[in-house]
Amino acid sequence: MWRDISKRATLVVALAGIAAFQPLAAQEPVDTTKQAVDTTKKQPVVLEPLEVTAAREHAAPPPVATIDLTGSVLEHTPSDSPYDMFRRAAAVEVHEQGQGPGFASDVVVRGFTSDHSGDVLLVVDGVPVNLPINGHGEGYSDWNSLQSEAVSSLRLIHGPASPLYGDFALAGVVEAFTSADAEGTSMAVTGSSYGDVGGWLRTGRREDNGGSMLAVSGERSEGWRDNSHYWLVNSLLRGWKRAGSAGRIEGGLGVYATGWNSPGFVSVADYNADNLKQATDPTDGGEALRIVAHGRYATPLGTRTAFETTAWAFSSRWDLYLNIPETGEALQQTGEKDRRLAAGAQSSIVWTPTAGEFTFGVAGRIDGAEYQRDQTTGRVPVAAEDNVEADYASGSSFARYRRTFGTKFGVDIGARLDVLHYGSRNWIDGGAFEEHTRAIVSPKAGVRYLVGENTSLLASLSHGFRGAPGVIEDVGRAPLQAWASEVGVDWHGDRADVQVSAFRTDVSNERIVDPVTLEITSAGTSVRQGFDGRARVRLFGVTSLTFAGTWTDSHLTGEFADAHLEGALAGVRAPIDTAIPVQCDRGPVCLSNHDEGGQGKEVPGVAKYTVQAGINTVLASKYLVALNARALGPYTPIGEPDIRTQPYIVFDLSGQVPLGAGLQLDLAIQNLFDTKYPEIRASGFINPGPPLTLRAAFNWSPSTN
Repeated sequence: MWRDISKRATLVVALAGIAAFQPLAAQEPVDTTKQAVDTTKKQPVVLEPLEVTAAREHAAPPPVATIDLTGSVLEHTPSDSPYDMFRRAAAVEVHEQGQGPGFASDVVVRGFTSDHSGDVLLVVDGVPVNLPINGHGEGYSDWNSLQSEAVSSLRLIHGPASPLYGDFALAGVVEAFTSADAEGTSMAVTGSSYGDVGGWLRTGRREDNGGSMLAVSGERSEGWRDNSHYWLVNSLLRGWKRAGSAGRIEGGLGVYATGWNSPGFVSVADYNADNLKQATDPTDGGEALRIVAHGRYATPLGTRTAFETTAWAFSSRWDLYLNIPETGEALQQTGEKDRRLAAGAQSSIVWTPTAGEFTFGVAGRIDGAEYQRDQTTGRVPVAAEDNVEADYASGSSFARYRRTFGTKFGVDIGARLDVLHYGSRNWIDGGAFEEHTRAIVSPKAGVRYLVGENTSLLASLSHGFRGAPGVIEDVGRAPLQAWASEVGVDWHGDRADVQVSAFRTDVSNERIVDPVTLEITSAGTSVRQGFDGRARVRLFGVTSLTFAGTWTDSHLTGEFADAHLEGALAGVRAPIDTAIPVQCDRGPVCLSNHDEGGQGKEVPGVAKYTVQAGINTVLASKYLVALNARALGPYTPIGEPDIRTQPYIVFDLSGQVPLGAGLQLDLAIQNLFDTKYPEIRASGFINPGPPLTLRAAFNWSPSTN
């Protein structure tokens, strides 16, 4: 299988390179124009000139709204998972499935329900985390491999505006970089009122010509529901060394392993009756293992040119056992297995003559996967449903041009060509090998205009795509494609920073995946449009107010088309003809809205609004105290067109207490008023949100003494 994959990968990379008419290229050095979420004042510039350097940094962001977070912010954000950490630190909508680390948890950006976070591309040190040709969820992305204690910076770029990224960067891309070295040793011990315990250690060395970093973390969670305990271990070894007079070589090896028991879903009737803790099946659960290696070489090629290349490879495997509805409200345990190997590379040249800044690049990726799904009882297979051998190969080329005209006006334009090849063989259906190749061109354009000293206007229009759910069995299934536009304003003053944007995304080949049943529905075309904004206001020097909110109008623009009409090509888990009938009893979780789906109807699973606001202050010159509230608006659950959920609001109280000698205590009371709310709802089943929880972490870092 790997020999055939390699041949196809070579072909598509060659096609992409020829189409670009340019040599190697990919990721460019840093632009410090960041719309960061921090307390420092930021003076906007139009387009910052390139500083030719071999240091690992973010590429310059396109002119769209971005969210920037530092490693220290992530490290001191009390949370029970990286998804929860991102929700609290970045004020982004997240739905945690609660069925095991990483499974079905969704990072939701601007109205995309993000099937297993597949609409948002996560890239760590240049390595994409999303998994193509995945039977559980195309683009499935397990954020639990992200170690907050190892991350040096993290940024969310809204939409498909960056030409550096292709598949799965539909709603946005999250770029994370980990530290290549460390100075001294830091560590932490964490725990919660539900018996969760964990800890991490980070150590290393830092010298002029090289350095290294080792980060190890582990946790044992009891959970607040029955049969919800798990263990998780992460380790990352990183290092770098100077190459020649100005070059740099760096790399890393990461290992992530976890095992869990799953409490399953709660029916609407049980939720409304406050029966939240019981487990569906004590044998539900699973395990996962992921090993990732990457390397990077970068060097200036003179005073105006820089080159870098990154290569990576990983092996992953997971087993999942979960009771899910097959038809109606009946539950049946399903066992799923995924085994894969993948490798890829990306290279870039950035040239900065006096006429602007040019970036040219190519990238390629190959995946070989084996996916198996069975009906199981107590984790023992009783009937085989799928046994698929699949491969994925992509070749990409891209170009970008950035220039500032005068001192106020900047342009950022680019284009990307992606050639995608899918191949699969289902041994249960006879084992015939099917394959399909397609090419997608994605233009990008944006402008930024500086108004006065503190205000900049921005606008962007871009095309993006993501692989279609179910493509592992229907290799000819058209990917989701979208045109995204945005206009916004950034204002940075002495006492406030404000970012406001209006956005619209027109999607074709829309497909909706039920997070409970995994059934795939073709919804034709859709529109996501709305407004989002962020603000930080500094009061009296030690007190600040924060706000982040998104209002979204998401509706179908074409006639609703159920994927079962595609017959045998409907994809993994053929969908049922109609939505699961659920009687809404007008309890605390739902209201009837008689939404039948179709043209002009709302996209299911998309909340009308999400808001997060807070106040932070320092008491007695050293104790940090914060009160935060997050609210989620109503939405129509997937698989329940007649239901409209109730909005909810949850409050958190947190604080930081310095104890001296480099020791700090982080405390948090989450869900302060013990509010009952659904983390996610679909097809008449719910994952309830956690009740009032106390979390504590003792952090020790001698450098802060």
